[in-house]
Amino acid sequence: PAPAGAAGPAGAEDADQLRTKEPVALLTSTRRIVDFATSRQPGADDRVVYVCGAFDMFHVGHAQFLKDARELGTFLLVGILDDHVIARAKTPNMPVMTLNERVLNVCACKWVDEVIIGAPRAVSSDLMKTWGIHVVARGADHDRQSWPNPEPDPYMIPKQEGVFREIPSKWPRVCHELLVTRIVGEREAYVRRNRDRAK
Repeated sequence: PAPAGAAGPAGAEDADQLRTKEPVALLTSTRRIVDFATSRQPGADDRVVYVCGAFDMFHVGHAQFLKDARELGTFLLVGILDDHVIARAKTPNMPVMTLNERVLNVCACKWVDEVIIGAPRAVSSDLMKTWGIHVVARGADHDRQSWPNPEPDPYMIPKQEGVFREIPSKWPRVCHELLVTRIVGEREAYVRRNRDRAK
């Protein structure tokens, strides 16, 4: 007989069922963020480059953009837009990933030195002075979902101050919408294939 208190086969089965039904929660903590991020701080001689965006469903186009942005200076600062900012500007169903998930993805990219969590959409003079930003960059020439709720140009001030740069995309067709289309299409094909097998 099993020792008192030990779970037998039925107990193990129950535990497995509980694990599969328990929702997965990625809890935010400073330790988790530190595990993904670098500890580098910008020095007096660094040229700080700033980019911002949703970085939802992080893909090769994002990684290439961040690499190219880093080459405009020596320290890359990335602003991650808050969930409600993206939902308000695009659609209530976006972003797909939470702010925490998107922050950890960007922090794990080796070309990123620091991340601003919940950055403002508009790049202000105060933001640039506070963070010592020398260059503000944005991706260009790639497929992207338009922002249906028009707002003033978020890069107006960097453009006026002559520090704005555009980075042409090396992966112009890879975007959030393409990935979602692939996932939905593959899911539908998977369901049809298994439905046919069950007949």
